[in-house]
Amino acid sequence: MKKLLIKLIILSAFFISCEQDTINSEGKPVLTRLEVQVLYPDFEINPEKDGYYYNVKKVDLNGDKLTLYVLFGGDSDNPPYELIFYETDSNPPKVELFLYLSTSPHMQLHEKEFKFNLKPIKNEYKSQVNQIEMSLVHWDDPIIYIF
Repeated sequence: MKKLLIKLIILSAFFISCEQDTINSEGKPVLTRLEVQVLYPDFEINPEKDGYYYNVKKVDLNGDKLTLYVLFGGDSDNPPYELIFYETDSNPPKVELFLYLSTSPHMQLHEKEFKFNLKPIKNEYKSQVNQIEMSLVHWDDPIIYIF
C-alpha cells in the first residue's frame, strides 16, 4: 500500500509538472498498465467490452511521436484519454497499444488528433532490440517503431 501511494504521488507530480505546450509538441507520454491502474483503479483493458465508441481513422508515426486520428462520440471534443502499452508474450518482444478514451454513444461525433510520445517504450526495450512491432487495438495494420 505504501509503494502504491508513493507511485501515485510520483505520477501526480509528473503529470502536474508537464506543461501543456510540451504535451502538444511532443505528445502525451504512453503509460504502462501499472501506471494506468494507479491513475484509474477501476479501469480494465478489455477491447471486446461494449463502451469504446471510437474509430481510429489514421495512424502516423514520426520519430518518437505517434499521432492517432480518431472519430468518437461524446459530449466533449476534449475527453480524458491515455495510450496504454503492454508487452505480449513473444520473442522478439511485441507491444499492444490500447487507447483509453472516455466516449459515449448517441452523442455528437468529434474528430480529433491525439499525439503520444513513445519514448517510454523506447526506454523499456532499447537494450533488447532496435525496433518493436506494435499492435493498436481497433487498427488492423502493425506499427513498426524503429529507435
